[in-house]
Amino acid sequence: METDTTTESRAPHNISQSTTSSIESPNISKRTLSEISSPSPSSAPENEPQFMRPMINTPKKKKTDSKALAPPMNTSIPEMLEPAKDYISQHSNELPLNFEQLTNLIDNIGGSQFPIEIIRDYTTDFPSLISMLSNIHPLLVTKNIKSKITRLKNKLRKYIGQDLTDIESDCSQT
Repeated sequence: METDTTTESRAPHNISQSTTSSIESPNISKRTLSEISSPSPSSAPENEPQFMRPMINTPKKKKTDSKALAPPMNTSIPEMLEPAKDYISQHSNELPLNFEQLTNLIDNIGGSQFPIEIIRDYTTDFPSLISMLSNIHPLLVTKNIKSKITRLKNKLRKYIGQDLTDIESDCSQT
């Protein structure tokens, strides 16, 4: 009787042994031959393939060159600041610089080793200048002028020693 249990636990060598052992021992549940067999080909839908299609790597889209989207280098500062001109003229009483002063300031600061000295020639109210630059930044279109404005704001913030969050919260209240 012990030999029967060891033969039952081993894998059957042929189908006739497995069917006889499953009949003799009701505790062990084994699959029958009909459960093991694969479905007939006639049961699969005709229009559906039996195997999945392999995944094919599609070529990635090439990134557009940022230089191609950038305006020509001969675009002047007043032309790049043109979208903010209406805002500056409407709020001229509140802002430290008018449109012409701002264009001259940005033009003169380019490549300067001491930009704070140049800014002092136009205004000494650095926090309101930072606020002005923060307000006109979203109105601007070209990447070139936006980066110039951002660099100017960062230099001013560094000079006056104010944290970014302090200045931004002041700008959002206006």
